[in-house]
Amino acid sequence: MTHRTLGFRGLWAAGIFALIAMLAGCTVSQKQAAYEGGDRDEWQKPDEVIAMLDIAPGSTLADLGSGSGYFTARLAQATGAAGKVYAVDVDAEMNEFLAERLRKEGVTNVEIITAEAEDAKLPGGAIDMLFTSNTYHHLPDPVVYFAHLKKALAPRGRIAILEYSDQTGGFFVEWFGHSTGRAQIEKSLQEAGYRLDRAADLSRQSFLIFSPG
Repeated sequence: MTHRTLGFRGLWAAGIFALIAMLAGCTVSQKQAAYEGGDRDEWQKPDEVIAMLDIAPGSTLADLGSGSGYFTARLAQATGAAGKVYAVDVDAEMNEFLAERLRKEGVTNVEIITAEAEDAKLPGGAIDMLFTSNTYHHLPDPVVYFAHLKKALAPRGRIAILEYSDQTGGFFVEWFGHSTGRAQIEKSLQEAGYRLDRAADLSRQSFLIFSPG
């Protein structure tokens, strides 16, 4: 994880703890608003992202850090009725929200998993594409985490990481460490036993696709 270097580390730490306390008290609707801010479609470029994933109909996908389901429904549509999406998140409240949202939208090919911080709880050998958006920086040890995830991938499975680029996401992203440099992601995934297949820069984000090997 890459953080901005600050002279006043005590102030920075206090800000982190204040942020954690603030989010802990948020309602589900407030969390949804944070996940899906008014201009997210503009800078997140979801249509471009889905197109670049090149998802084959009938694929089994995983949305790691699914949150309010911003990408989950799009992934479900891309893989079609014959495919499946595992929506994975540690936030049980948001998982309940997502389940209700998908029910209202008539999406039936999504299974929601309440994960643990160090275990996505995905079935072994099943995932054709594991996708994660703006979640990488939350992982305590990406090398160990993604090495462990290998067992969940199908024989030709891939991992796609969409992550805030350093110092391009505004005050919140830059000051609170909600970003990871592309070079750091590549280094960590290489150490975890992956090779880079494709890379792109999308506005505030880096977009990297890896395969085991």
